Amino acid sequence: LPPAPEGTAPLERLLAHGDPSVHERVAAALWEASSDAGAVAALTRLAEGAELAALARGGEEGEAPVLGEATELSNIPSDGAQASGARSGKKHRRARAPPVVRTEEEIAALRAERAAKRERTGAP
Repeated sequence: LPPAPEGTAPLERLLAHGDPSVHERVAAALWEASSDAGAVAALTRLAEGAELAALARGGEEGEAPVLGEATELSNIPSDGAQASGARSGKKHRRARAPPVVRTEEEIAALRAERAAKRERTGAP
């Protein structure tokens, strides 16, 4: 996400922040709030606090990314998995087993066996 313009409200800057640690702080503030008004107050304190301003300037001790810098997540396989062909991401259907080739005598014997079974069980 690009950095928020200078005239942007503090809550909007907070919600548009790209740092995962800020998102964790927002989630914690929302979780601990007992009401909607409490959540807005907690988020406003966080947005207007010195902690967020330090992150926007480049972070304390250079640990946090600069405001507007985004972390991109993806499921790109490593080069080793791509080279070996294992789990390349495409789902392949299993091929159907080839049909059994039977001789005329085997077919006649199977039919006679099934007819005898129908006769015994009384099936149509």
